[in-house]
Amino acid sequence: MKRRGFILAGGTIGLSAVAGCAGSDGEGDGGTTTEAPTTEPSDTETAPGDEGTTTGGGGTETTADEETATTAGGDDGTATDEGADTTAAPETPDVTFGTLYSMPNNYRFEAEYTDPDGDASGTMRGRYHGSDYYQRIEPDSIDDVFEIYHVDGDDYLVLNGTQCLVNPGSAKPDSGTEGDAEEYGSKPDANLRPSGTTTIDGETVYVFEVTGEDVEGKWTLYVTASTGYLRRVETENVTIDFHDWGDVDRISIPEECED
Repeated sequence: MKRRGFILAGGTIGLSAVAGCAGSDGEGDGGTTTEAPTTEPSDTETAPGDEGTTTGGGGTETTADEETATTAGGDDGTATDEGADTTAAPETPDVTFGTLYSMPNNYRFEAEYTDPDGDASGTMRGRYHGSDYYQRIEPDSIDDVFEIYHVDGDDYLVLNGTQCLVNPGSAKPDSGTEGDAEEYGSKPDANLRPSGTTTIDGETVYVFEVTGEDVEGKWTLYVTASTGYLRRVETENVTIDFHDWGDVDRISIPEECED
């Protein structure tokens, strides 16, 4: 499903250029990792996350973080993050990424990103509903706020809640961060085993370490044990949390762009 707003990379972003051209009109995919390491269960210590509903591994237990921030144009994102309690890894002889992982097509996310040189950092949040999505980008280096709506195949860029560009093309900002859970979930081999477990917001998650030719560095994926839903992804430059799976409103054209 090729619906991503950004290409995962550690590089720089073109946000200042967008701010400069906002007064004029203008105009992402996953592979599969074939070299993901298979790791036997062991004790591990990892960082935070949370989520829940079951497919491929147990009963049903649903939880969701619900801190919603209203954004310009009537759309929204959420921002939650709680500390994780590390627990010893249990024996997991029957758990593999392929048997555990499940992905509904609507959810919320928040991300913090930076690049190795430190000249591009900020936050991004938003939501996906089917092939449509909303993303709000707030760079640390400039005061501008960028909101991107992808609705029925068209892109709408709203700058600072006032100016609208329809199908901005190359003027579309690039945070270097991918908000599409499908991009991350498509990388691990189906037979990849977890390196252990931890808890995020009190809920058990399996920890998968992912490397390979189509993964830059190492990715750590936290998958909720009770649901198989992706809860958190950590890379060298990005930490992104996913939640509210299956409980997201549809994406609409922003009011600033209706005319």
